Amino acid sequence: MDRKTLEFENLTAVNEYGFYCVPTEYMSREVPQVLLKGEVYEPSTLKLFRRLTGSLDIVSGGAFVGDFFPALSAALSADARLHSFEPNPLSYAAAQRTIELNNLTNIALHPVAVGEEPGTLPLQISKTNGQAMGARAKLIESAVEGETVNVEVTTLSDLVPSDRKVGLLHLDIE
Repeated sequence: MDRKTLEFENLTAVNEYGFYCVPTEYMSREVPQVLLKGEVYEPSTLKLFRRLTGSLDIVSGGAFVGDFFPALSAALSADARLHSFEPNPLSYAAAQRTIELNNLTNIALHPVAVGEEPGTLPLQISKTNGQAMGARAKLIESAVEGETVNVEVTTLSDLVPSDRKVGLLHLDIE
């Protein structure tokens, strides 16, 4: 599945921080419902992160649809970057479009999972009934019902260049 050309039905949501690409496959999920109402998902968390943000980089992942990107990007100093990852192809494509919708230039988004060591693992992206798992996609080690895709796994130390100084680490992962 080519992540750069992945076509999917989506809506654009907007709130006080920016615009968000919301795949229609994810409409039953909590984050898209909040965003489509014009609200902020986890507003207290975002306010805390924005207060802690400064001249140091942020690592935040899994990205899902990039629902934290506009708020965190705007809070970074000119030289700081947001490093993120999202292994689910649909979520990665949506997060990439969120970056584009907001013209965010200080975010490095990677189509990978993070783990203890580099490699490749299967990621379950849908249930047996075909329902997209969205943010609940999970790395698996054995056969499972539903759709899986192989994803690259990297370490956090390989994800963030060694010359960057990280001040905030936020991992929303399985």
